[in-house]
Amino acid sequence: AGLMLGAVLSLTVTTVVRYRWPYNYIGVLIFSILLGCAVGRMTGPMQRLEPTLEVVAPQLYCIGIHIVDLLALALVCCTIKPAGHMLRVLPVSIILNIIMITSTILVWSMTDFTPGRWLAGILIIDTVAFLWVGFTMDR
Repeated sequence: AGLMLGAVLSLTVTTVVRYRWPYNYIGVLIFSILLGCAVGRMTGPMQRLEPTLEVVAPQLYCIGIHIVDLLALALVCCTIKPAGHMLRVLPVSIILNIIMITSTILVWSMTDFTPGRWLAGILIIDTVAFLWVGFTMDR
């Protein structure tokens, strides 16, 4: 619970300093690390609740999904400039998030790296974080 609270607080601080580099970058970095650690701490409880399934490092998948999302968002928004203007970030983040959810579910169906209900939690956490990034970038 403390790690999740820390992740929410770091996201709040990042929102406050979103226009001040490098503080905004450091805030997102801290958020990503805390989020990965929080999901990693859930590995033990996941294994106890689902003893028939092997839980394989869900925090790596969660943080990997988040990092790939952020990189894709940066590439799309910074390289595609219609009429010399930067794209709106929130609509792009929604489209990329749909792609991320679909690809994660496909990977999960092949590897079964975590129980389905925990995967839903991971995807909800990542979706909220990713859409928050899109929302705050457009403000």
